[in-house]
Amino acid sequence: MTRYVVVLLLFAIAGVAHGDNPKLTAARQAIRDVRYDDARGLLVEAIDAGGNGPDELRELYQLSAATAVVLGQNELAEQYYRRVLALDPAAKLPADASPRLRPPFVAAQAYMAAHGRLDVRVSRRGRRIEIAVTADPLGMIAAVSAVVDGAVVPRIAVAGEPIAFEPTGTVERITLLDDHGNTLRAIPAPPESIALASPTTPRAQATPLLRRWITWAIPAAVLAGTGVGFLISARRAEDRLDHRVGRERLDVLDHGGVGLVAG
Repeated sequence: MTRYVVVLLLFAIAGVAHGDNPKLTAARQAIRDVRYDDARGLLVEAIDAGGNGPDELRELYQLSAATAVVLGQNELAEQYYRRVLALDPAAKLPADASPRLRPPFVAAQAYMAAHGRLDVRVSRRGRRIEIAVTADPLGMIAAVSAVVDGAVVPRIAVAGEPIAFEPTGTVERITLLDDHGNTLRAIPAPPESIALASPTTPRAQATPLLRRWITWAIPAAVLAGTGVGFLISARRAEDRLDHRVGRERLDVLDHGGVGLVAG
């Protein structure tokens, strides 16, 4: 009965996705025909053939894990489930999954919780794109590639150091590849930075003409100068007047003195 439930689950998983990989298609059919040994070989061949996208690869790992359980290979099933969880940490077994599938899946969950999930950091500096693998507990990432202007650029091997490249076109996405060329994850390319305009200093509000100090300073200076000029002129006139009066007094005294002598 338990084996029958597992078979039903394999049918359900096999009907989730429909990729273009002929080996995956053949493996699904083998599972439907209850040919588990054939299915196991076809699943391995489908993975080794490469070219699978993230969804296909997760299905291949799920089917491989469930097939291993049916064949009594729980340790191998756990290895496949680890890969499923590395790609999709939120992955869960169906609510009606066979109890036989839970031990290897729970063990894989515990392992990944202790070792972390597959993760990378992608950043851009101008046209330069940098890719750093920050976590890969299962050593799944073998290379990175990119889709530039609709074309796939040659893969770059991951050797422990961040990878950097400067594409000449528009980068659509970054792809993480395993050693068979399967796409583990596709990451949208970070947008190019936009040069921001330098902030401009707000122009000071113009002071009204009648409130500007220079408007009143010049007339004030002119008036002050005129006043000083008048004051100097008045002082000089006063000095001239005093001088004249003094001379007239002196003349009077001189004439008066002569008259006294003559009498």
